[in-house]
Amino acid sequence: MAKILRNEVDSNNTYNIGSVSVGERTESIDMIGYGSAIIQYTVSDIGANVITGIEVSNDGVKFDNANTSNAWTTKTANGTYTFRFDGKARYLRLHWVSASGGSPSIDDIIIFGG
Repeated sequence: MAKILRNEVDSNNTYNIGSVSVGERTESIDMIGYGSAIIQYTVSDIGANVITGIEVSNDGVKFDNANTSNAWTTKTANGTYTFRFDGKARYLRLHWVSASGGSPSIDDIIIFGG
């Protein structure tokens, strides 16, 4: 698990994770000291769709979907997307659940701590 420390973020309180492959999750980010977070990611070369989710945890072991309806998010177009989390979880990560068609990629994953 990575811990976002004040000296690891830039002047905009951002932490660059990089990219993730289909079926994988990013590293877990320790959000201690932050009251909220925004994950931003870019989807490219999409076919039919890409399904993603933001997962949160209090202990860094058991993760749950951060979406209050417990549903994954389906994206059907290339673009840059954001998800804001205002909650009490300590750890946060992006989960690329699945993809249909094309050769999509998810890159430029950035967490903004607030």
